[in-house]
Amino acid sequence: MKNPPGRTRIKRIIILMSCAAAGLVVTALLLFLMSKLIMDMRDGSHASVKMPALVDLPNCSTQTQFEFDIESDIRNSRACETDADCELLYTGCPFGCDVAVDKNARERIALAVRAYRQYVNDNDCERCRSDCPVRDLKVMCENKVCVAAPKAAAGG
Repeated sequence: MKNPPGRTRIKRIIILMSCAAAGLVVTALLLFLMSKLIMDMRDGSHASVKMPALVDLPNCSTQTQFEFDIESDIRNSRACETDADCELLYTGCPFGCDVAVDKNARERIALAVRAYRQYVNDNDCERCRSDCPVRDLKVMCENKVCVAAPKAAAGG
């Protein structure tokens, strides 16, 4: 005997609601696991977050996160409208030798780099081994991004 049309529709709605509920449970579980992973990455205890080039020294558990935060800040502090918005900042290894940043972010980044260097020295962490050449650079705003270029190439 065939089900009446109303019962078939109700069964379909129940099935759809069950699938939606299961999807919500899976989504909530994934969000929980992702938040746990992010928290592990922040405290430096998650071994897979370490960059392969760094030696995992006992007192240097947050060095990689420190570097990542500073590199992100540098990348996010390069917006400009005119050349006057940009200033040159010597950051040295591992952040690049001379970095052009928005002048309003320059001191904040310089303080973060100094704090990083102090952390590396205090904890005897892995240090960069590359030297920065002395260069005569000019900073300018190109396509709304602060950049540094040799003065001769920049027309100065």
